[in-house]
Amino acid sequence: METYDELCRLKQKILTDLESQKVRVPPEGDAEVKDDEAMLRAEYERLLGRREFWHAEFEARQDR
Repeated sequence: METYDELCRLKQKILTDLESQKVRVPPEGDAEVKDDEAMLRAEYERLLGRREFWHAEFEARQDR
């Protein structure tokens, strides 16, 4: 669980940094930035899902 927590924090930081820095990219790089952002958001969502799964699994095992 801690691994997914840390991965989610890292991916969120990368997305935050991208958001603040993308204004510096020239217009001809917009498509690349959008593609990267979409990929990073998809990866972040995947990690959130895995983190939720393992938190639920942990809770279920505690109840046994």
